[in-house]
Amino acid sequence: MKLQLPKFPKLRKPRLVRPTMPDRSDLVLVVGGTCLVAACLFVFAGPGLDEVRHTSRQQAVRANAATLQLAAETFAAMHQGRYATDPLDLVPLLPGDRAPRNPYTGDPVRFTDAPGDLTYRAPAAGADYLIEAWGDAAETKPLARLTSHGNPRVAAAVKTGGQAADDVDETVPLLLLSGRAAGRTAAAGF
Repeated sequence: MKLQLPKFPKLRKPRLVRPTMPDRSDLVLVVGGTCLVAACLFVFAGPGLDEVRHTSRQQAVRANAATLQLAAETFAAMHQGRYATDPLDLVPLLPGDRAPRNPYTGDPVRFTDAPGDLTYRAPAAGADYLIEAWGDAAETKPLARLTSHGNPRVAAAVKTGGQAADDVDETVPLLLLSGRAAGRTAAAGF
């Protein structure tokens, strides 16, 4: 008995089907639908994007203040606990040896109370400092106040010209080093 293979039909070359041009009415419908979706996104998501942009700029100003605070503490570690009296003395200790970028203007901060800028003051001639981060022009109070050793009295004295202040709760204390990090800093001669 012989084995017979089944007979398969011959394979043909596939026919290429040429694409047809869509009707103009189809194109108008697709373009109109796309424009409608884009308009809805613009109308409904626009204000939300502005709020996200505003919050992002505020967070960038706060981050700039924290970076300046780190430079101030590094300066004090290098100068036997004395803080800089001029903010320009801290610039070489900042990333890239330059002042951080103002998120509102794109320029380097100028250490004034302008929108998106930082102020740095040393009210006790190098014994402490006060860094204030300023938001947009509509805000009259700083976004954040950072002081040496988390001393709220420094913020109160600078803010009110030596008188007691009630709203020093905005002062953010300095983060202290953990025990191991403090030991390494002391061993490095700082």
